[in-house]
Amino acid sequence: MRRYGGEVNVLKTPSHALSAYFGLSHAPLSAHDALDDALSLAYASQHLLREGRLIVEDFERR
Repeated sequence: MRRYGGEVNVLKTPSHALSAYFGLSHAPLSAHDALDDALSLAYASQHLLREGRLIVEDFERR
């Protein structure tokens, strides 16, 4: 996937940028801020759950 003029790998995307990686719109988030990191992760998780690309069972311990 290409973003911002370069190749982007979701595994190397910082937590605060995950929601941007998936193209989600929301209030601006700051890097190096624990709350904004958590919000970005939550937005991305909700998006993937709604699309069916992630399921609740993916969060269970194995």
